[in-house]
Formats: sequence, C-alpha cells, structure tokens
Amino acid sequence: MVASGALPIAVAAGIATDTIGRKDVGRGGHARENLMCFGLGLRLSAVTARGVGMKRLKRISFFLATALVVGAPALAQEQTTRQLPVPAGASAAVQSTDSRWMVKFDSEIKYSLTDIIGRPSLTGGTVHGNVLQLPFGMAIVGRPNDLWKLELGLRGGYIDSRQRNETFDSRFSGFTDTTVSATTTYYGFDGFQPYVSINANLPTGTSLLTTTKINAVPDPDVTQTKGFGEGTNIGPTVGVNIPINANTILALGVGHTIRGQFTRAGDFGNPTSVLNPGDVTTATAQIGYRSGPLSLMAQFGYSWETMTTLDGVAFFRAGDRIQVAVAAGYAWTEMWSSRVTVSYSHFNKNVAHNPPPFGAIGIEPFNSNNDVVNVVFDTTYRNGAYAVGPSIGYMYRARNGWDPTADLFVPAKSLWTFGGVGRYQVTNSGSLTARVQYLTGKTSEILNIANPAPELTTRGWQFSLGGTVQL
Repeated sequence: MVASGALPIAVAAGIATDTIGRKDVGRGGHARENLMCFGLGLRLSAVTARGVGMKRLKRISFFLATALVVGAPALAQEQTTRQLPVPAGASAAVQSTDSRWMVKFDSEIKYSLTDIIGRPSLTGGTVHGNVLQLPFGMAIVGRPNDLWKLELGLRGGYIDSRQRNETFDSRFSGFTDTTVSATTTYYGFDGFQPYVSINANLPTGTSLLTTTKINAVPDPDVTQTKGFGEGTNIGPTVGVNIPINANTILALGVGHTIRGQFTRAGDFGNPTSVLNPGDVTTATAQIGYRSGPLSLMAQFGYSWETMTTLDGVAFFRAGDRIQVAVAAGYAWTEMWSSRVTVSYSHFNKNVAHNPPPFGAIGIEPFNSNNDVVNVVFDTTYRNGAYAVGPSIGYMYRARNGWDPTADLFVPAKSLWTFGGVGRYQVTNSGSLTARVQYLTGKTSEILNIANPAPELTTRGWQFSLGGTVQL
C-alpha cells in the first residue's frame, strides 16, 4: 500500500471512509488508482479569508470533500452513498469542551458476495468470491490558536478474502497496511491558506503470498482490493487554498511519494522477488462553487513516476496519468437533494521490456494501460435524525490490463451498481450507516493461452454496517 500526498479529502472533512485493501492516497494504497478521489495535494478544509464569508466557504469546502468521487467503480459508488449529508442540527463528530479539538473514531463491517460466470468448465467454471473487510480509523483535528490548524490521522484494517471454483480454492486473512498522516494549515495570511502534509504507509499487511493465497486477491474494480500489503512509503505534500469570492474556492497542490521496496512471490522461476516501486509525483488543481441550492466542482490532476526495479534490475515505468472529474449537487428542498459525479482517467504508454519479459527497455508498442470512466448518481431524503436514498453507478474500463506492481490482471469491463443507504444520527456525537448494493456487469474476452476465457458476467451483492463516534 502507498501513502502519498495530502490527507484524503474525505478524512480531512471529518467524514468516515473505508480503507481495507483499497489503493488510496494516505490510507495505504496505490496513489495512481484513486488520485482524484482523495485529492493529492489538496486541502479542502474550511477556509478563512478576511472579507470573505466564512460559513459559506465552509459549505463550499464540505461539498468539495463529499462530491468528488472517482477511481474504482464500487469506490465511486460507495463514496457518494455513504457520505450522506448529516441531518440538520446534528454532527457525526463534535468538538471537545474547549471548542478547539475534535477526536473521532470510525469503523465498519463490509461483506461482499460475487460470482464471475462464464469460464469454461475446463478451467473450473464460475468463480465464487467472498470478502469480509473490517476497516477502522481515528482522526484528531485541533486549533491550538487562531493561526494554526493541526490534523492527525491513523487508518488500518483486517481482511478475509476467499476466491474459489472447481479447480482452486484460495483464501487470505490478515491485517492490511497501516497509514498515519499529519497536516498543518496556517491561517495568518490574508486571502489564502498554505498547508504542509505528510503521510506514511506502514507495512503491517502481507506482500509475500504463498501459492495457496495469491489467487485470493479479488477483482479490484469490485472490492478495491489490489494485494494485501506492500512497503514503507512516505508522501509529503504542499499546497494552498485560495478563496476567490464568497462562493468560490480554488485549491492547488503538489505531492511526492517515496515508495519503499517489498518482497513478493517470485518471478521467472525465483521463489521470491524484491520489488522497488517507482516514486510518484502528482500535481492537482480543483475549483468549487456553491450558491444557494447549487454546488459545482471540477478537478484536474497529472502524475508521473520513476522507474520500478525488480531484484535490482529495471522492470518498468508507468506512463504519465491524467485524471479529470466534475460533480454537481442540488438541494431540491430542505429534505431532498441529488448529486452526480463523472470522472475520467487515462494512462500513457509504459516504459517496459519489449518483448516481455527480457527484451530491451523502451516505450511499449501499444498502450497496456486503461481509460476508465465512472458515473455516479444518488438522491438523499433527510428527515430529523434519518437520511436514506438510492444510488446508481456505472464504470467502464476500456481494455484488459496488467498491473506489474500488484502482479494482478484486471480485465476490461462495464459494471453497473444499484443500491441504497440509510443513516441514523444516534446522538450528536455518534451515527450509524447501513448500505446494500447489487452489482452486475460484463468483462471482455480474456485472451490468455494458459487460461482462456470468453466474455464473463459478474454479479454480486455488497453489504456494510458502520459507525462513527466522537469521545
């Protein structure tokens, strides 16, 4: 897992999010997979500017923190549905008695059942998947004085994943990597707030999997699980929030992740291999607008990385990545609101062995990376301490791909998700959230001589129950 850039936007806004197996920035994951979702280099905390409305800017920042949803399809679905607005007059995490510090804990139980249908009987037929995820986290946000804001975070989790059919039965259970983060923001300048952030990924998970466990990694587009651990990573970030007027805020930032080596199952006949992933640098820009019931957001990011080595030899360098996202939200009444998010990501060609695995290093002749599109729409009804609503999501992955870092094949696919979420504010300092989601989609034909498969159908259910409390 990789720590990179700023503290995740959703965490910065004090909102409960998931972590297990997910390749998230600052929470133990692959920064390039969910770059725009967690805003490398962006600190969208509430801004203070002399002459600019503080409360309105806070509302703009909150929308930015909750509306931007991209990355893996189920992740896109989950972020919008789980982060329902807190009912009026309540808060999922309240400040301590001195009104300057807030401590919040969140945890969740997630369970998914999936079937990948259509594999030939010769290769074992339908693949059944069961994944149990138990993410947990803690956040501390404080204002020692009027000029400084300090944010600390810690996230970890446990996972139990099983994938099986008639020819194999693979299971893994254990802790995932742990991430810690610290961010400080300075409010002493007129009209802008600079911040500095650092995130670290601690290798408490498992990167070296035995042959009986390596197939337990599920489709990351369904469960956001790409491996169960990697090396120590450190990601500093600098950025600035710039209030343009009472309705608009601009955020700019740049982050760099130093990714540490780790041992994994061997390649090319070796029992084990040492992979040293390339470092990743990301620049981001985001603008948000809110006026009355309307909220708008747009974000652009560009990232590039250095060469990855395998057992000390140049292995590959991932192509530069561009990612764009837009979101809009509208409050129809005091009780009803809707939100839509659209995102697009593109990788350029890798630098790799041609032909693989021992050819000369150079730009690959065709692009083995992907274009990925995500669209999510949800509507929320709020009444007192309750909030409920349906959600629909769609993701499109253009072609089959191989992630050399995760040592994982990800097929092209289109995937639909249909679900609903309910939230209950138990007290001013505690809330419960339940979610159910049905997913269905198709993958393209997998052209693999050793394991051929026609077009496959993916179907499944996902359930979760989580809670947030402030002590």
